[in-house]
Amino acid sequence: MTLKKWLYLFLTTLSIGGAAAVITGFFMQWDVLTEHGAGNFVAGLIANFWIGLMYSAVSQMGFFAYLTVNMFASGLFRKKETWQLIQVGIIMFVFFDTVYLRYAFFGEGESWVSFLGWPSLLLAVAVVAAYFKARATSPDAFIPAMFFVFVGTLIEWVPALRENNINSMIFMLVPLLSCNIWQLMQLHKLIGNKASQPKAGIQKS
Repeated sequence: MTLKKWLYLFLTTLSIGGAAAVITGFFMQWDVLTEHGAGNFVAGLIANFWIGLMYSAVSQMGFFAYLTVNMFASGLFRKKETWQLIQVGIIMFVFFDTVYLRYAFFGEGESWVSFLGWPSLLLAVAVVAAYFKARATSPDAFIPAMFFVFVGTLIEWVPALRENNINSMIFMLVPLLSCNIWQLMQLHKLIGNKASQPKAGIQKS
């Protein structure tokens, strides 16, 4: 990837993170934004945009961290199926762990079933994103794409999950997901056509 292409991905991802936070805040914080006139409204939007930029930076660090891990893992395991099976196992473990830990910390007086919602929703979004990624590139890209969107987003989302505040969780999740999916869907366009891409991992995706 050339410097020009990296700058394009960096700047567009920043913009998407900022815009996603502004739009999310616009709907979730309408009463607060309009409480003290136009000045407060503009200041609130600017603050949300700035927060979205920070979430975008977290997303980009997570994305390139996964690319690095994926590169080493693809070289470590001779068969790509082995690394893909490991990723499926990690997805299952992270799903269970997310439900169990949130229930253990916040589930007093509640059923564990009520804690299935958020990880299930995120997994469903990851499956849809991976489907479109595989359609755009190769079936081999499905599992790496699903892994990154689900596991990567969950790891980045931990600060909001710890608060267990629905507003904070949504406000952080929307920009993170938007940035992660954007980077995922842009990568194959920036590094070349399918024939010129590596045979393993998300680079092929």
